[in-house]
Amino acid sequence: MKKVICLILLFIFMGSTAFAESLYEKKLEYRRKRINILLKTRYVSELEKQKEGDTYEYTYTYDDGYSYKTTTKDERTGITSELKKISDWVIVKGGIRELSDSEFLYLTGNDKLAREIQNKVETREMWRNIGMLTGLVGIGIVVAGSSSSDSGTITGGALVSLLGVVISAFNYPVKHYIYADYAQEQADKYNVRVKKELELPIDFE
Repeated sequence: MKKVICLILLFIFMGSTAFAESLYEKKLEYRRKRINILLKTRYVSELEKQKEGDTYEYTYTYDDGYSYKTTTKDERTGITSELKKISDWVIVKGGIRELSDSEFLYLTGNDKLAREIQNKVETREMWRNIGMLTGLVGIGIVVAGSSSSDSGTITGGALVSLLGVVISAFNYPVKHYIYADYAQEQADKYNVRVKKELELPIDFE
């Protein structure tokens, strides 16, 4: 009888240990898959150079009646610093990896919107490369015009280079194509779905 009780207790202990290990592994897996929307704040120091000073005028008169004026300036230069706060939000998976909008949307099951955003990203990158190439061509034309002292060629090259800069500027990378509140809503739905798949409590964090 004692042996039976001991065996039952042993099986209960082993079962509880296996359950605890399984639960721990599920918690670890959830933390690796969890998505958070985090606010990132940074401070940029802006330096401003200021000049201030005093002006002095002196009048000198000689015995013969002639006079002249001299002016002197006492200038002082100072530099002031001002901290500027810049805030942005980021999408983070597993507390470590930062996700792009398209990566995030693919994970949360919004494939159509993810493809649309990815196409926009690739299109902007293509035009940005075209702008850079155009700018380099313009610089090459300017150099060629300088060697032959052709002002028309130099002007044309400068305009081509300027066009390249404008194209690149208008296709500068966009940080986000979705709003933060929409991202938070989708992240919450995704996290709840992962908890259900792992059979974890909904309020587990």
